[in-house]
Amino acid sequence: MSELENKPVAAVEDAQEEEETVESVDVHFEPVVKLEDVVVKTHEEDETEIFKMRAKLFRFDQEAKEWKERGTGD
Repeated sequence: MSELENKPVAAVEDAQEEEETVESVDVHFEPVVKLEDVVVKTHEEDETEIFKMRAKLFRFDQEAKEWKERGTGD
């Protein structure tokens, strides 16, 4: 007979809950490759904004013969 068969029902339920409980373990992985920060230039850093307007972009769907909205931007 197993150990659980000799114990009262409440003790069996407690033992089963303890088995199901998984402790959270802090897992930490060291990186395999060290990457350096790279500065990316978009050549927009020196530009001055003269005019800015929120607008919607549309495209014409040939099959449906209608304009469809593509998005909104600044």
